[in-house]
Amino acid sequence: MPHLNYIEYHKLGGTVDESAFPIYAIQAENYVNHITNNKISRLNEIPDSVKLLETRIISLLFQADTSLNSNNGLGSLKSYSNGIESFSYDNSQFSEENLNLKFMNLAKVLLSGEPCLLCRKVRCDERCNNYSK
Repeated sequence: MPHLNYIEYHKLGGTVDESAFPIYAIQAENYVNHITNNKISRLNEIPDSVKLLETRIISLLFQADTSLNSNNGLGSLKSYSNGIESFSYDNSQFSEENLNLKFMNLAKVLLSGEPCLLCRKVRCDERCNNYSK
């Protein structure tokens, strides 16, 4: 069962077209499953914080694709000099390393009300029983 459908995504402020949504939703869901160690699949109901996290991740993935597809994959124009043409492009904002860092920072903030989802211990404390069964 998907964590997020297009209607929920749109209500949470998502702006990606419905036709492009499925591919980004799968990527976001895979990332969230990875960082939560697949604990979400054990829940009866997906928390709103998880849905919001996936909405934000989808937006970042879409921005990254849009940025890298503009200017023939060079990214955004960083500087321009006209002492007979000189261009400099910046695509570091959407590098895989920076995206992963942004995703993890978002997860820490948005899932702070669900601390057991990010717990990596083999046996979490009693508060986390419903996540680790």
